[in-house]
Amino acid sequence: MFSHHDLRSLVAFQPDGFPVVSLYLNVDGRQYSVPQCVERLHQLIRRARTELLTAYATEQISRSVEQDLDAMTRYVGAEFDRGIWKGLALFSCSAQRFWRAYPLPHSVPDAAYVEPRPYVHPLAQLLSECPRTVAALVDREKARLFEIELGRIIEVEGVEDKVPGRFRPGTHYGLEDKDIERYVDVHILKHLEHAAAALEDLVNREHPTWLVLAGTPDVVPQFRRVLPHDIELLVAGEAHDLMIIANPREVLLNVVKVVERARRERASKILYEIRESAGPNGRSVIGVDETLRALYMEAVYKLAVDNRLHSSGFACVSCGRLFTVTGNCPECGHPEPATVHDIVEAAVELAVSQDAIVTFISDGVESQVPGGMAALLRFQPPSFANSGENAETNHAR
Repeated sequence: MFSHHDLRSLVAFQPDGFPVVSLYLNVDGRQYSVPQCVERLHQLIRRARTELLTAYATEQISRSVEQDLDAMTRYVGAEFDRGIWKGLALFSCSAQRFWRAYPLPHSVPDAAYVEPRPYVHPLAQLLSECPRTVAALVDREKARLFEIELGRIIEVEGVEDKVPGRFRPGTHYGLEDKDIERYVDVHILKHLEHAAAALEDLVNREHPTWLVLAGTPDVVPQFRRVLPHDIELLVAGEAHDLMIIANPREVLLNVVKVVERARRERASKILYEIRESAGPNGRSVIGVDETLRALYMEAVYKLAVDNRLHSSGFACVSCGRLFTVTGNCPECGHPEPATVHDIVEAAVELAVSQDAIVTFISDGVESQVPGGMAALLRFQPPSFANSGENAETNHAR
């Protein structure tokens, strides 16, 4: 299953001057048969070969890309088992013996890229919209634990404890019954603490974005109270009225609703914080160029991107600064920057490499990202005015 660790691994890959072929293919069996998938793959391969001929000239590079395309054709045609998968992402740089294949439980638009680095924009957006989640379904005696990511649910080992019944047959309400009540409550508490410890181990192992608690309304609040504080902070919400015998599909449907609501609330909160803290000495920046400079300064804590934003730009060949307005580098003044066909992809790569939180804002969120791209900052970088003066000075030198 593709994860944030895989995303960081792709971004960290250094091809040393060789291009990387990135291919995305929709393999959803409800939409396409196997022959149709293979035909669409061939169309992408032909398009990538055309791009190769126009962009790269050396025989060594051409040979590497041809090997990449051949490997992808073989994989889809003979090695890939579509099964339950709906999407497929492939990355290859034969010259560096680099190959990654990621079957995905979500469909992705067909696309092929021959770029200096792996093209990860679609995967970063997918992880933003379908964050890794752990769910705990609890009752008085059992706790079932689930891992959920990219729309797929996996049940892991839970816990079960013996808890006595509340009343003995034939007794009357009185002191003896109250003692029984207290005795049972102690056993329930021990069970919930046992379940909380198992959940804490799972969370520390999987590092989810969200935690969802599910079960009956009388048990879930008790369970939440015994969670360690750092674990409780991950709770996105509660899914009530799920019986402990619920099947994984029922759990998934309820958890997805909770997570989607929490994701929208978080997105709205991030946009509110960005607007409220923007300004000359604020802790946020608004607009593509301002955000790109904050990324260059490694000052971004949370990056917000409108998922409709598509823009080209430039990268300084001297200092690596990204910008959108043609001309000399606004940071160091170096002339003749390199063209960047997808500035959003480049920004996302930088954010991921700096362990910033990337949030793609969908059309359903009430307010949109101001300027198409914005960020909350770890610290306030020097002003653009100072940067411009430095660039002119450096260029003059």
